[in-house]
Amino acid sequence: MGRSTKRVALLVVPGSDLLDIAGPWEVLGHANEVLGRQAYQVELVGPGGRSATTRHGLLVGGVRALPRVAERLPDVAIMAGGSPFAPLPAGESRVVAWLRRHHEQIPMLISICTGAFVLGEAGLLDGRRVTTHWRFLRDLEARFPAATVVDEGIFVREPGLWTSAGITAGIDLS
Repeated sequence: MGRSTKRVALLVVPGSDLLDIAGPWEVLGHANEVLGRQAYQVELVGPGGRSATTRHGLLVGGVRALPRVAERLPDVAIMAGGSPFAPLPAGESRVVAWLRRHHEQIPMLISICTGAFVLGEAGLLDGRRVTTHWRFLRDLEARFPAATVVDEGIFVREPGLWTSAGITAGIDLS
């Protein structure tokens, strides 16, 4: 892994859970403190606007637009939750389109909790072992039959794709 800084895009959409955003952000920030250097450069990235309203109404600012230029793509993209229902809301659909265009140039994709549904819509779960929150395991399995949905712990690691079973599991995954 070396001493280079990893660029991390925390993908946020309207309706994301605050802990899906804050959990990984805090873990990676703490890792920087422990290491005594900036190992992770984290930024909030979203489909539109400079802010996003969380599921329970808190406004999160500092959201940048989804990168359009290959040189600005992150080393790690973390999907901070998403809707488990079809069709996806407009913001998540824009993230799906972005992921379809750019996923091959992003070395690590991560979903927190129901973020797996966004990755699934982008076709990124096919042929992979994945997980999500226990309440939505069967829904994920039904919507994305080409994926192997498992309930085997709090997160699943596949080459280039990690998925977590819930919000606090996303903190552990981070």
